[in-house]
Amino acid sequence: MIKIKLSGSRNWLPFFLYGSILLLSFMFLIFPNQAVFILSRISNKLSVILARPILIATSLVVILCFILALFPIGKTRLGNSQPDYSYISWITMVATYHSALLSINLFTHYNTYVL
Repeated sequence: MIKIKLSGSRNWLPFFLYGSILLLSFMFLIFPNQAVFILSRISNKLSVILARPILIATSLVVILCFILALFPIGKTRLGNSQPDYSYISWITMVATYHSALLSINLFTHYNTYVL
């Protein structure tokens, strides 16, 4: 007979978290109207609480990018290799990505899904 020896206490946190998520998912499937109400309240509270920190963090990142672009520290090269793409290629990739996101946003905003 094989004996299993458990050493120390178990870590119940993952079990509790996954169980809670599973239970909430089933409850939201069973009661969709209440789920919409609860999730919209949570979303509104989070947007009120996190709006200012997100705005401050975004502003700081933009200021940091301007500082790196304007001061000599921004010209520091990391490594000796050459860039894989030219500036024109990078601008084209960014513009293409932006136009793809814009078209997806237009389709989903007006609930006109193209399948």
